[in-house]
Amino acid sequence: MSEPSSCMTELESEAKLIFDELYEKFPKYRSRLIGTDIRLSRRLTSSAGNACPKRKQVGLSLPIFSLEENRDQYRNTVLHELAHIIAGSDVKSHGEEWRSIFLAIGGNGKRTHQMRAQGRHRREMVYCESCREELEVGIRVSRRIAKGQRDYQHVGCGGILVEVIEDSVDSIKTPNSELGWFSKMSRRLKQGILFGDSGKD
Repeated sequence: MSEPSSCMTELESEAKLIFDELYEKFPKYRSRLIGTDIRLSRRLTSSAGNACPKRKQVGLSLPIFSLEENRDQYRNTVLHELAHIIAGSDVKSHGEEWRSIFLAIGGNGKRTHQMRAQGRHRREMVYCESCREELEVGIRVSRRIAKGQRDYQHVGCGGILVEVIEDSVDSIKTPNSELGWFSKMSRRLKQGILFGDSGKD
């Protein structure tokens, strides 16, 4: 068996053990955890993991966790994503309710990581303003979204993808859609001045 395949199998087994442990230890969350699909992804390179509560799907980064230096953060990452599944799609992503669940099940309560991935190009995070899932996109797409040059839809739910910005108060990332109508209108006006109304990329 090749090394990448062996690593993936090992990580999948570990994630299942963490899931089973959580399922047994917290009966009150069982109904929300049933049917959850956890997979390792080669495409996640800047995010350690992601979760879609509506579809009960969790993705974990193979490029990040194939590095031995990151393995001690694997359990915390699995718990981070399962906290999203437990919290559900109606709860603000990385808000107080999610954080309280994350801490209760044994996580560290943090929403970001400083781990590096192996051999991938730069990717950026954006938000779906409908289901609030964080997604990785290429740098070119990320820049187009940030400038408002065109709308990109989330394949999962059809929502519009928006820029994620740093909140100056506590450095918590916030979807650009929550900045208010004035900021959004200013961005659109700026777009019209810089790029015209042709609708072309």
